[in-house]
Amino acid sequence: MMLTFDRLQAGRALGDATVRVDADCLSKWDSMFPGSIAAAGDHLPSGLVVALMMRGYVAILGERPQGNVHVEQEFFWETKVPKESVLVVTLSCLRKEVQGGRRWVWFDNQVGNAAGVRHVRGIMKLVWAA
Repeated sequence: MMLTFDRLQAGRALGDATVRVDADCLSKWDSMFPGSIAAAGDHLPSGLVVALMMRGYVAILGERPQGNVHVEQEFFWETKVPKESVLVVTLSCLRKEVQGGRRWVWFDNQVGNAAGVRHVRGIMKLVWAA
């Protein structure tokens, strides 16, 4: 079922997704950004963590209206992410409002591990198409 603006509820959790970081994932990232994996030492490059966060976002939301516009994003980094991790991405709707004829939605997108350690939190602001 399409996730429309009317179905979103501020303060409601939308779900979680498990994202595995394995050797294949690291290899693909390093092929796009050569040397970035080695330069990050025992941890993941921040750009890869953000990409994995967005992978979780897409998996959780599923079917959504075409034409949404990702307007703004803030990141709050708490701990570095070890290589070869199993990450848990959680997503909730922080708030929504209609302003100037546009449907605005804010999502809280968090990346942590199964033990409950939070690595990064992202607040995403979107114009929701329908």
